[in-house]
Amino acid sequence: MEKHGTTSIVDGWKKTHYKPGLGWANDLAEQDWQRIQNESRRLGDNSSSEISDEYDVMKHALRERCGHIRGEQQMREQVQQDVQAQMNENLHKMQADFARQFEEMRQPFQQQKDSQNEEEESESD
Repeated sequence: MEKHGTTSIVDGWKKTHYKPGLGWANDLAEQDWQRIQNESRRLGDNSSSEISDEYDVMKHALRERCGHIRGEQQMREQVQQDVQAQMNENLHKMQADFARQFEEMRQPFQQQKDSQNEEEESESD
């Protein structure tokens, strides 16, 4: 499945899981390869896009197992980091807004207190 000097998705997967002379990385990799080959034969060459075909082959052959989709953990961690960064940014904005609102509410009371203190001082003189 090599095309125009570039490695296909399927060939790339095999190169990372199989080494000539050493064999498969583990039994699961060999089983996965059999599923990839079976899925590739099943889909055949019906589609006009080889990349799309290979993606479908890999998606179906390396399907979800035990509620976990391969590669999902890395994506989930990145999403969690992005969400956490966004939440931290929102928290800082909220804290700044609360501080500003508190100061806006405090100022009239402070002015009233200062005014009362001035009146008391002028009455005591």
